[in-house]
Amino acid sequence: MKFRCERNAFLAAVQTVSKAVSKGAASSAVLAGIHMKLDENLLTLQGSDIDLTITVTTNVVSEAPGAAVIPAKMLLEVARVVPFGSLNIEITDQEALISADTAEFTIQVYPVQDWPVLPSLEREIAQSLDTAQSQNSQKDAGLHGSVGDNTTGGNVGSDAEHVGAVTIDGKGFREALSQVVRSASTDDTRPVLTGVLMSADKDGLSLVSTDSYRLALSELPDSKLLGEGTSVLVPSRALAEVQKAIGDHDQVTLRLSDRLAEFEVGNMRVSTRLIDGDYPNYQNLIPGTDGNMLQVERERFMEALRRVKLFAQQSTPVRIKMGGGNVELKASTQDVGSASEIVEAIYKGADLTIAFNPSYLIDGLDMATSEEVKLYLVDALKPALLTCADDDSYKYVLMPVRIT
Repeated sequence: MKFRCERNAFLAAVQTVSKAVSKGAASSAVLAGIHMKLDENLLTLQGSDIDLTITVTTNVVSEAPGAAVIPAKMLLEVARVVPFGSLNIEITDQEALISADTAEFTIQVYPVQDWPVLPSLEREIAQSLDTAQSQNSQKDAGLHGSVGDNTTGGNVGSDAEHVGAVTIDGKGFREALSQVVRSASTDDTRPVLTGVLMSADKDGLSLVSTDSYRLALSELPDSKLLGEGTSVLVPSRALAEVQKAIGDHDQVTLRLSDRLAEFEVGNMRVSTRLIDGDYPNYQNLIPGTDGNMLQVERERFMEALRRVKLFAQQSTPVRIKMGGGNVELKASTQDVGSASEIVEAIYKGADLTIAFNPSYLIDGLDMATSEEVKLYLVDALKPALLTCADDDSYKYVLMPVRIT
């Protein structure tokens, strides 16, 4: 395997697929590597930990086709430090030789035959068709019901439609992802909460995430990404990579099966296993808009929170006192100091003091897209609801912190 390529394009591809490379104990040591396949002038790079697979293609000048698996960590370090310009890469069964200008590097490689067969939608479809054909053969033999019973065939047909490609607007989907991915849990002991629930109804698509302390909901009206009544639970880790990949791309293509989801953006494909489990009934967790309401300029409120947050150390919350025509933020930590700031706002309701984890509240404000936001509150102990002042398609529910 031998080719020439531009250093920056190669580095970008290696950086992208490295995010899916296995970092911990894996069933196969080869998953600590990046699989590269050269076919004519197209180089395909792939990183995977089985649950998540990222594939990127890039154009190169091919001199000899082939395939190889190179340790991801060392390949990334070399790609970062080689001189700018053209790279020459030649790979044998034992090593990869990378040269640029006067620099030359040799990296030991993994046996390419050890690279596992990764989960793929194409393979799932083929297996489903094989199973259907086998069952239909048995039916024809009189083993399972009468001839002409096409229930299984119907199910396979619907599955085939389910994995068909659906293309949606990239900008809208990226914005929705930016509003929910951050609120998913990172605690693997509760796998269901590490995902983003994507569910469709007659009005469009909803994306929901929660880590049990806060909940984020973003709605995409009229989106036909999923069929009505369909819900899937996609790992937030995979969607974070999709969000980054979208950038300025106008379109995102989704392919879906019962167990896998594939997102294609430009020359990148993200494949991930779906999470199996029952998601919390989030509709019952979203407060109403009755009661007290604070309306404030988003950027000013967020910047004030960031300043006061400097003195909210050791898990200390920020207290928010509302009444009249302003809102007062306060935080203090023993042996450190205190801070307070008043922000002009519109407040309707009874005087109220409530406390929040400042990082969580800043996240909610940062994910909003309007100049002003509304914060709906019942009392100091019940969840608060944050929305954009001019659009309720984004909702952020935050649990307060109990204070004395």
